[in-house]
Amino acid sequence: MWLFPLAAAIVAGAFATQMGRQFAAKRRPHQLAWTLALLLFALATLATADGIRAGWTPGLFRTFYLFGAVINVPFLALGTMYLLAPRKWGHAFAAVVVVASALGLKAVLDTPLRVAPLRAVKGIPDFARIIVGAAPLSRTLADYYSYTAFAIVVGGAVWSAWRLLRKARPLHNGRPLQQGRPLHKVKGNDHLRRLASGNILIATGTTVVAAASIVVHFGKGSVAAALFSIGLLAGITLMFGGFLRTRPKPVPAPSPAASPAPPAAPAQPAVDG
Repeated sequence: MWLFPLAAAIVAGAFATQMGRQFAAKRRPHQLAWTLALLLFALATLATADGIRAGWTPGLFRTFYLFGAVINVPFLALGTMYLLAPRKWGHAFAAVVVVASALGLKAVLDTPLRVAPLRAVKGIPDFARIIVGAAPLSRTLADYYSYTAFAIVVGGAVWSAWRLLRKARPLHNGRPLQQGRPLHKVKGNDHLRRLASGNILIATGTTVVAAASIVVHFGKGSVAAALFSIGLLAGITLMFGGFLRTRPKPVPAPSPAASPAPPAAPAQPAVDG
């Protein structure tokens, strides 16, 4: 079962690499925020894979808990804010995320753990059995951070998809174009639909990861652990697929046969002699 979170970490690493290259080329803040979020996800799933394979330690559990359950989704939400909201709103939200992350780090480090039951876990740890206390601050922060940030990420992706689909229906005198060229052949229409479908995949992938987290939060046993592990891989794969859908199609290079012939050389004057 540890292969599923390991594969999820590999996909997240590839996703982060692609997003990091975009940030290096364009220097847009939403790309940096999403790169950081994906790196956090990769670290959390690597810790999950190692914990399932070799046994859980307090360090692995805190890494899994902090980067996966507490501060990961807020950085995804930060990228959405920078992409869709005015830049000053993004800066303000970034300050909130930084403070919230520092508070989450302290809360996770201060959370007492039951080490003996943790070391005996063979799958995904049951938070209620591992964390000491009925409602520690770290668990409260994880709930508030995740639910709020999830709503921002999914809501932003769905709204973007809806807006793009509206743009993909060209208007003529205030009404959708019905005559002339088919809608799918209108210039730029295909790209807008690709962007919309990419956003839908990202929203779906985020929802799958959230659903997997809910399963392991409330479920117990090997079935819940398997669903969680598979859900991590399925969710991040859908998100990466959505990201790839938003990239423009490569323009094919013209074939040599289609290339224009070079201009003929001017005729040389005859030389007597």
